[in-house]
Amino acid sequence: MKKVIILFAIIVFISCAPKVQDSQLYGKCKIPMYGCTQLLLNKNNTFEFYVFTDVGGENLAKGKWRVHNADTLVLNSYLRPSKEEIEEFKIFSSYSNPEYIVDQLVVLKKNRIFYIPLNKDVKVFSLVKTKLKQRMWKQKPNA
Repeated sequence: MKKVIILFAIIVFISCAPKVQDSQLYGKCKIPMYGCTQLLLNKNNTFEFYVFTDVGGENLAKGKWRVHNADTLVLNSYLRPSKEEIEEFKIFSSYSNPEYIVDQLVVLKKNRIFYIPLNKDVKVFSLVKTKLKQRMWKQKPNA
């Protein structure tokens, strides 16, 4: 009986975990662009996070995502901040410095993704699921 309960618990946990069947793009950007934020989740557990601001130019962070619980993913970029940048990072969060994404929580709800900021002073924001062809950055040939 114990084995049946454990097996049932595993099946329920797996079925509740967010599934990325194909690559999914979140964030719609208008033309002309004064600001744009998009997140591409790939089925191989990688992501690309694109931020464009009129004054700041564009940034593209790449990294890995993993399932945290039933509807939450954790994003971590390949680039990691130095010790000095970690202190600055604690102040501003990944939203203001998209180059480094460290333990960023995102919650998937229907066709929307919600960012849960590490810094309590930064508001939660969300991105709507959109079509892959609306991606605003170009894929590099060796990427």
